[in-house]
Amino acid sequence: MKSTKLIFALALLSSHAFADEIPLFDGKSLKGWKGDTTYWKVEDGAITAESTPEHPCSKTTYLRYTGKQFSDFELTLSFRFLSKQGNSGIQYRSQASKDSFAIKGYQADLETGTNYSGILYDQDGRGIVAKRGQKMRISPDGKKQTEPLPSGELAQKSIKPGEWNSYKIVADGNKLMHFINGHKTVEVIDEDKKHKDAKGWIALQLHQGPAMKVQFKDLMMLELDHDKNDKPETITTLPGFQTEKLYTVPKEQGSWVSMTFDDAGNLYACDQHGALYRILLENGKVVKVEQLESPGMAQGLCWANGSLYMGVSMKNPGVYRLTDTNKDGKFDQQELLIKLKSGGEHGLHAIVQSPTGELYYSAGNHTPLPAGATSPSNGNWQEDHLLTRLLDPRGHATQIKAPGGHIVRFGADGSNPEIIATGFRNAYDIAFSPQGELFAYDSDMEWDAGTPWYRPTRVMHVTKGAEYGWRTGTSKWPAYFADSLPAMIDIGPGSPTGVLFGTQADFPQKYRDALFILDWTFGRIYALHLSPQGSSYTATKEEFISGKPLPLTDATIGPDGAIYFLTGGRRLASSLYRVSYKGKLSESPSTLERPPLAGLTDTLTKSPNLDTVWKHLDHPDRRVSYHARLALEGIPLKDWIDQYRSETNPYKVIHASIALARLGKNGETLLEKLNTLPFDELDRENKLAYLRALSLAYIRNQLPVDSPASIKTRILLEKSFPTDDFASNVELARQLIKLRSTDALNKTLTLMETSVNEAQDIDQNLIKGNDRYGKDFEKMLANQPNAKGIQFALILMSAEQGWNPATTTRYFQWLYEAELRDGGASYKGFIKNIQKEALKRFSPELQQSIAKLPRPKAKKEPVYVAKGPGQAWTVQTALAASQDLSKASYENGRKMFHATLCIRCHTHGNAGGDSGPNLTNLSTRFSKKDILKAIVDPSAEVSEQYHFQQINLKDGTSLFGKVLSRDDKQTVIATTAFDLQQTTTIDSSKIQSVAPSTTSPMPPALIYSLNPDELRDLMKFLTTGKE
Repeated sequence: MKSTKLIFALALLSSHAFADEIPLFDGKSLKGWKGDTTYWKVEDGAITAESTPEHPCSKTTYLRYTGKQFSDFELTLSFRFLSKQGNSGIQYRSQASKDSFAIKGYQADLETGTNYSGILYDQDGRGIVAKRGQKMRISPDGKKQTEPLPSGELAQKSIKPGEWNSYKIVADGNKLMHFINGHKTVEVIDEDKKHKDAKGWIALQLHQGPAMKVQFKDLMMLELDHDKNDKPETITTLPGFQTEKLYTVPKEQGSWVSMTFDDAGNLYACDQHGALYRILLENGKVVKVEQLESPGMAQGLCWANGSLYMGVSMKNPGVYRLTDTNKDGKFDQQELLIKLKSGGEHGLHAIVQSPTGELYYSAGNHTPLPAGATSPSNGNWQEDHLLTRLLDPRGHATQIKAPGGHIVRFGADGSNPEIIATGFRNAYDIAFSPQGELFAYDSDMEWDAGTPWYRPTRVMHVTKGAEYGWRTGTSKWPAYFADSLPAMIDIGPGSPTGVLFGTQADFPQKYRDALFILDWTFGRIYALHLSPQGSSYTATKEEFISGKPLPLTDATIGPDGAIYFLTGGRRLASSLYRVSYKGKLSESPSTLERPPLAGLTDTLTKSPNLDTVWKHLDHPDRRVSYHARLALEGIPLKDWIDQYRSETNPYKVIHASIALARLGKNGETLLEKLNTLPFDELDRENKLAYLRALSLAYIRNQLPVDSPASIKTRILLEKSFPTDDFASNVELARQLIKLRSTDALNKTLTLMETSVNEAQDIDQNLIKGNDRYGKDFEKMLANQPNAKGIQFALILMSAEQGWNPATTTRYFQWLYEAELRDGGASYKGFIKNIQKEALKRFSPELQQSIAKLPRPKAKKEPVYVAKGPGQAWTVQTALAASQDLSKASYENGRKMFHATLCIRCHTHGNAGGDSGPNLTNLSTRFSKKDILKAIVDPSAEVSEQYHFQQINLKDGTSLFGKVLSRDDKQTVIATTAFDLQQTTTIDSSKIQSVAPSTTSPMPPALIYSLNPDELRDLMKFLTTGKE
């Protein structure tokens, strides 16, 4: 994929989550499967079928996946026999009996013997269709044409008895293929009209006969996305640019996902599931395409040092070097330089060469690290989540641990691999700027859409030792964690593929300086325009090319200065295109430069001395302080622990505390030191860093939560909670729940209930670019979950103390409402699992009361959300923004009255709640300034009429609510300002004390989600009687 003038990044076919592999087995139960459970069970994390002499299998039985039937797909799994004799199989496109567990149809056979593993069998039909080692075409009348398939016997030889082996089944239209341990066993084109099936069930077989035991695990289903319109309806690019199709890849050449140019101007491309090809170009036209001997299946290609480097992710995965030693046009020398285990579509991807000649590769989160690799952090990565996390309810990446996806630097011969950066999900491609700065484009997990742990596709500026915080399930690190680095720019939903700089393109200078990124799902090439800032960059996004459909897989710059790009992947029709500039080019200097502080981060990553490190721990540039802290971890603790103890600069203390916590030493010392810092005087970024240091102290040092130092920490944090900042509230709540604060439970419940639902930053025009995948996002945006509220609900799930009937009712009523919203494919499963996990911490009595709680019905009224971006409004800034309301929208103000939750407590006109003041005709009583004061700081003055109380109970728990009635026997309490009819009744004798709260039940940050236009609209609605 590299040009002859500069090294560029390559791409591979992306694994877009909406079309991602679906786990058919959750690893712990037979949920979603149907069969005779006297034979079928889960054992050691695997589906297990077993017959015994005492319980023989006299009639072949099956376990059927009941989730849905499948048509065109790739099914992968692992299998093993734990008996000397055994016969089993995998049914697909099969039909099920209504009255028994019987199945008939296609079967991929497997056994302990040497005759049948890998064959295609037609259960209760044609019997053996194709033997192992046969390539076959079956005509409509059932006649067979057969030729040998040498890889069949390699498959049999590769089977390891008693150990795990891999099986893959590909059903693509009439074409059926089986693979064992990466070796193809059969290839059949079945056109038999009488017997073939186009769709059916997946099932596993236990064969009748002697006692046997067989196991299956890692069952992953990938449905093939065959868009009927293989040609884009349109390809749109910017004025002055021209796109032309050069080559339509024949189906027998597969679907191309990676490419590179060699020094002679020859283009190489590789099929995702097949061969490598050389494409000869003359005058921008394809004149010859030839297949080359190679390992194939490369999701990354790089021409460097006179050789072709291949990143192979599937069969025999690893980094290969292909060399034409005798210059006859063939790669007569093929070397496996770095052996890796397969990560599939989350495996080994791009290989690129830096401007200084070093080689790098990018690997997804399912890829193990290379043997013997070093790292700037000395491998000091852990999961580092403070509270209980939930794994993906659909089974995705549940066994994947830190460091996740990573970038590796290695020698030309594969030697000295070094982990450069970690914490990616699946960064398919990477690219170097001419100045040597590295960039990566990482994927999202769309199943998480609607949750606070959803992370959009994003582009990172990668420096040595960087950590980007991908963790499985709900424990993905937020971008503000001080022991990670943020993205340069968030892109949004999509499926990242190619990344390259335009440096060697014959384009206007603006685009020669641009970083181009490709999105497979929505058919977009974006040009990112970078501006140096501090130690990194900011970026703006411009749509460069779009098409529908246009499944982009890779791009590079050719010797002619044009961008060449590929479409295809996932066995889709593939094509080669060229983009050139037809306008007038003028000479102008490049504006792309290294960031001004890049040299400082270089110094900090090259083993600096302690004085240099300590000096920069409090640097205001986050990347600089990050690398100073990372460098500190590499210096012996004995050399700086005394300096830490005596340090008085709170910012240096915080970042040194993160280093000390990550070393897992001196936990009590760390806690005592943090307790001396003036938390409330810190700015937002350092408050968050302080709280992260505190979390890491408990995670890495396993500190007791009931020690005197921990109790002091809890009391200090309780005084500061809540704040008017969402992220600070999240981390304070997280830490206080860990410290078993019952005070925090009520406050966090209120934050959950009063969190304003903010609009997801998703481009409506973008999601229209793919009719299939875009619909999922359109559905979510029409019934959007409250991601901020879910974050607090997740934290409360781990609370082990302080629950009572009132608080549990509030919690579960909110979760039941959340369950009615729409998100990604895993959204509802996550919400249900939060409920299940929380219930484990409740007493039997509380569990019974929740079981009786009625579930709400879906509401038909629209969900109003603020578009934002919002800000932390003050009275002064809000008043300045609200001076001129002449162009404000009364109708949108009414919607913002809903979006900011005002409607829940306040009446305006004929609608609204009654727990707060009536806001009709508000302007006749109050000025704009008075109104904004009450909104921004509602606790400054609270009328007795609207006071809530703190009710402390004798069992140590407490309630926050409004006492509606009280006598010697019972006390009735409204537990939420949103609905005074939602009450709990308790025995008056259980009350220890009742005190008026000085805090308003109205949160202070309700308008923080509004942008200036939306704030003006709300003020117009509040201060005028009509439009």
